[in-house]
Amino acid sequence: LLVYVPAFALLWTRMDDKVGHQRRYTRGGLEARLRETGFTVLATRYCDSLGFLAALAFRVLGGGADEPSSAALRFYDRWLLPPSRLLDIPLHGLLGKNVLAVARMSG
Repeated sequence: LLVYVPAFALLWTRMDDKVGHQRRYTRGGLEARLRETGFTVLATRYCDSLGFLAALAFRVLGGGADEPSSAALRFYDRWLLPPSRLLDIPLHGLLGKNVLAVARMSG
């Protein structure tokens, strides 16, 4: 099973509501949920560490905006997401905008 979900409740915005997210997870919380449902967790890691910082800055400095503009999202995806993948290498255990888990059914 491959699972890719949003991370850290602290980052919740109206954008989460808009795209249908139900919750945001920590690595430990996702691992626990997978184990509770009969999976053996093989690996977990945070992804998009720069996205964590960008989302946190938006929450703090967003000026009351409910969600980033389409232009801001396109800029991030094109210019900031690629270097974020490099930053993920040393920070994957600490923070990220998303959590990736690899698990298999136990038994």
